[in-house]
Amino acid sequence: MVIIKDLKFKLIQKRNEIISALKRKLLTNVHNKLSLLKVRYDEILNELPQRSLNVEHLKSITDFIPSIDGKLFELNVEIKNVLSDFLIIDSFFIVLPENIFTLKWNTLQMPQIINKHADAILESRENEIERFRKLQTSDEIVFLEKMQTIPVFVNGNLKKYSLKDLASATSNTGKVRNLSKFLKGRITNYFFQN
Repeated sequence: MVIIKDLKFKLIQKRNEIISALKRKLLTNVHNKLSLLKVRYDEILNELPQRSLNVEHLKSITDFIPSIDGKLFELNVEIKNVLSDFLIIDSFFIVLPENIFTLKWNTLQMPQIINKHADAILESRENEIERFRKLQTSDEIVFLEKMQTIPVFVNGNLKKYSLKDLASATSNTGKVRNLSKFLKGRITNYFFQN
């Protein structure tokens, strides 16, 4: 007679080891997939800043927002694959560790968070445009005020000279150069601020 008690025990032990390894593998795979998806969602969210820095930045954000739907659609397909993995996990009655459970729900809510943020940006777009208009208007006023000081600068620094007076011409050439630098600086400051 063959005693199979030890064999039966070893088979049960091996089966439990295989099931444990399979559970660990499933949980690891799901965690890795969710982590990658969360990073990709975060990248999209990070491309949507809280406030526009300038008009070009506002335009690039406004141009970027329509592409979000396509990116979210692609990620939605991947989320469905991960959710099918969760169905397998549920069929084994595996209790999710806290970190995977939290990651799952944080990841699943990301599309709504991104859409809310994009909608808020589009709603505040008009306010941002108005803010930039006011800023530009105030910059224009400052520029025009500075430009009004140029005749005073010119009159104060350039004396009338005759072509016969070589010393005066040399002196005034330096003053003309300084005036040219002054004007270029004012114009450059004006255009780089806008």
